[in-house]
Amino acid sequence: MKPQEAELVSEISKLQGMVSELKSGFSGALMELSQIQHGDSDLREELQENRRSCRKKALRVEALVEALRDELGVMSGQILQLYRQKPLEEDKSATAKSGDVCERRTQCVCAASCVSRGKLLLHCFLQGLKAGLNEGTDARHQVAMQLLHSEWEYVSTLNQLYDKYRKPPDHLMTLEP
Repeated sequence: MKPQEAELVSEISKLQGMVSELKSGFSGALMELSQIQHGDSDLREELQENRRSCRKKALRVEALVEALRDELGVMSGQILQLYRQKPLEEDKSATAKSGDVCERRTQCVCAASCVSRGKLLLHCFLQGLKAGLNEGTDARHQVAMQLLHSEWEYVSTLNQLYDKYRKPPDHLMTLEP
């Protein structure tokens, strides 16, 4: 063998060693890529499951809020009816207090104009507090006002939850393929 051939053989063996190193490195990189892709698919499945779960919970909360709104609508109608009947009864029983009755009618008109989303409950609660300051208020009335206040807080909390879960955050919407 000539010296050039020996040098060529040694260069070829070096190249073959480098090729085998590249092959092993490439196969290792492919294995890592496969593991990453597998982990990515697991994360995507988990994300989809979490989204489905959140949607179900949001729909449940929305249904509860709607049911509560319906119930509160019925209750506010009953409260308005009671407020409208009360001045009529007072007109019949005491004609001397006509100025006071007019004031109460004004309060009822205010109650009718406050029908939007929980304002009626707040109005009734405040009217109950006013009535509670009077010494002649019975315990049943005070308990009813406390119930109205607690339901008003409940509706406020439900509205906050509804607003929070109504639309998913933008960064979650961009992750889908």
